[in-house]
Amino acid sequence: MSFKHPEFLYFLGFLIVPILVHLFQLRRFKKYYFTNVKLLQELSIQTRKSSTLKKYLLLASRLLLLSFLIFAFAQPYFENENTQAADNELVLIVDNSFSNGAETKKGSVLEYNIAAILSALDENRKISLITNDEAYFNTDIKTIRKEVQKITTSALPFDLNAAISRSADEVKGAKDIVVFTDGLSELKSPKTDGNQQLYFHIPKIESEQNIAITNVELTETQEDFYKIAIDLQKFGEGEASTALQVYNGNLAVAKSVVKLNANTQRVSITLPKLPFSGYVQITDNALAYDNNFYFEIAAPQKFKVLLVGETERNVSLRKIFGTTEFDLTETDIRGLDYAVIGKQQLIILNEIPEFTPTLVANLLEAVENGVNLSIVPRETLSVDAYKVILEKLQLSATVSSKSKKLVTGITFESELFQGVFEKKIDNFQYPFANPSFTISGRTLPLLTFADGSAFLQAVKLGQGHVFLFNAGLSSPNSNFYQSPLVVVTFDRMATGNNSAGMQQFEIFGEQEKIVDLNLETDQVAHILNRAEKSYDFIPKQRINGKKLYLNFGEAPTVAGNYDLLFEGKAIDKMSFNYKRNESDVSARFDIPAAAKEIDSFEQLLSEFSAARDNSGFWRTLALLAFLFLICEILIQKFVK
Repeated sequence: MSFKHPEFLYFLGFLIVPILVHLFQLRRFKKYYFTNVKLLQELSIQTRKSSTLKKYLLLASRLLLLSFLIFAFAQPYFENENTQAADNELVLIVDNSFSNGAETKKGSVLEYNIAAILSALDENRKISLITNDEAYFNTDIKTIRKEVQKITTSALPFDLNAAISRSADEVKGAKDIVVFTDGLSELKSPKTDGNQQLYFHIPKIESEQNIAITNVELTETQEDFYKIAIDLQKFGEGEASTALQVYNGNLAVAKSVVKLNANTQRVSITLPKLPFSGYVQITDNALAYDNNFYFEIAAPQKFKVLLVGETERNVSLRKIFGTTEFDLTETDIRGLDYAVIGKQQLIILNEIPEFTPTLVANLLEAVENGVNLSIVPRETLSVDAYKVILEKLQLSATVSSKSKKLVTGITFESELFQGVFEKKIDNFQYPFANPSFTISGRTLPLLTFADGSAFLQAVKLGQGHVFLFNAGLSSPNSNFYQSPLVVVTFDRMATGNNSAGMQQFEIFGEQEKIVDLNLETDQVAHILNRAEKSYDFIPKQRINGKKLYLNFGEAPTVAGNYDLLFEGKAIDKMSFNYKRNESDVSARFDIPAAAKEIDSFEQLLSEFSAARDNSGFWRTLALLAFLFLICEILIQKFVK
């Protein structure tokens, strides 16, 4: 047994005072004489015996009263085994990612968890609270109550290890970490040490069914209409249906009811061919963040292509890029204007006889700034002539056998061919070629021969790509120009993997947008949310020549349609959408073995108190002191 305030025990010495009072208390008696003395003597003896008993009772009650009172002030207690854990810091990690919008019996998961925190915590208890996008350290719920009540779902993903590391940096010593989550986010093995105990509070959601819009794609452009494809995905068991609407601004231009029997479904919608800046919206009773998909349909853009080569060798490529979709400039190597190189989307060096150092330097500078370069070698080109550009790309080349080979392989997951084919095909009209070179180095094969060697390979350089053919494409060296692959391959080199006319980005997707804009070094462009005018931000940007490079890795954080503004004028439009990686509300993670799952935060705090607080009984001692005070009063009144 120990005492919280042992200094009060010194007052036990004062117990001698009532003892001395009782020992030395003397009474003086006066003698009176009566005629019948016998009766009075008996009464006197009886009174003296009664008075002595009363004195001893009073003495005992006063000694016990004072003793219990002194011990109550000293506060004795018995130490618990977990007493040291009573000083643990309480850290609350609240997952407010989008999946926490799933419904429980008491509102959304996030609302349920916030209510549990606010109702269970003592107002003055020291805590630290961390969400996906905010953090409060060494505070109490009384101070941050308003901030906690305003917590909403966030586009930032839940990263438990990052939150634990942040708490370790800010809060020293042993910690009890309570994680409030829906149990749906991807959970890596938590990195904790012996001073941290993890608890998980995971409310049960009502339904695991959810419908999400995963993509919107422009599939066809006609004279008066656009045709778009809307991809829907259903999560959870059972059939589902949803109302679907397409808005241009605030005007509904198309409506439909979609019944989803399979997990995925594509819906085609025809729209009037007008400037379009809007979104697709569905209605379901599950998550809300994936019910809207924003997109823009910009005015048709002509992609600039520079074709460098001899006129008779350019016939097939001229047919591919001679459509209204492209702005084709054709020249031979002697008439090439280096000033136009950086203004192109694609430059094709079609079987030119040589590579000069000046040409190579200008081409690679343009590639680093976002221009794509395609090189088709002449079948008579020497290895030494080719090395002038290959060595700058840290590649090497050797002469090939020039034997006829079939092109049979396509790298479908590559950036060039991604999304081109509805499914992987392994049986098509195989073109052939007589390869002149074998190129070695860090390249990505895009088209391959039957023996696995590369026919077309790519090198990423800065913001652009260099596409290298290993064989000349002119007849009779190859029949690639007669293959269906030729149009797809060169078209994607020029247009990239963007849907024609569509400008949409993923929030936190690390995409970059290149805008033709002549800015000074002290000028910046900024982006404005068209629906929420107060949401205006300056993205990361850099200037290179007459091009502006915008990076959207950190902002925006809100989905919607946006204007790119420069000097107060809108110079471009774009849309941003949330990633759909939290739409599956049935994908629960397993609790780590070292952690504990709790049903009630309030009950957990009660268990902490019962197991860690010392067992004190000063209240019992104070009650006993009060009882003996009552006893003294009763003795004084009723004992004669």
